Amino acid sequence: VKETSCVKALTRVHCQQLHASLRAECVLERTDLRADCASWEDADVCGLDDVKNKIARVGEMLGQIVLDYNMDETIFFKSLGMYKCNPAIIIQSEVGTNVAAAASGIVTDVANLSETGTTVTVSIGNGYETTTGLIENVNLKKGDKVVAGQLIGTVASPSAYYIEEGPGVYFKLTQYGEPINPDTYFVE
Repeated sequence: VKETSCVKALTRVHCQQLHASLRAECVLERTDLRADCASWEDADVCGLDDVKNKIARVGEMLGQIVLDYNMDETIFFKSLGMYKCNPAIIIQSEVGTNVAAAASGIVTDVANLSETGTTVTVSIGNGYETTTGLIENVNLKKGDKVVAGQLIGTVASPSAYYIEEGPGVYFKLTQYGEPINPDTYFVE
């Protein structure tokens, strides 16, 4: 982890989340953390930099979003024939397409779930977790370290929950267990 990536993390992510009146405090905080960044291998702020700068890897390798995030209003799930909130996005792709880790972190769970099939959850620091599902050929276990861009699996056939939407990747971002719209972290 380079010092500059930690400084960039605070510049891009942390400061953007603070109101304008708190920007001076953030600049001081950034200066205080600069010395620590060189020694932090798994620094929380560096994990946030990964989210902001690497999450686009999910979209780059796959396709368009066929089910968008929405926790404020319900959206229609064709396969289920019903409206419901969606704490994640579904990114269209072909079965067998490589799927990379969106950010560096520690694997906290690898599960086989009825909705999302094989699903990998990665803690990326500061309470943030990425959850990637509808994948197969996963050779990870709880406690494994992953780096942004590392192959974590391949796109699987859709589960019964997403058969009408077709093959794709389920991708969810949370902080302290609360869903966050991942669109706000995609690189433009």
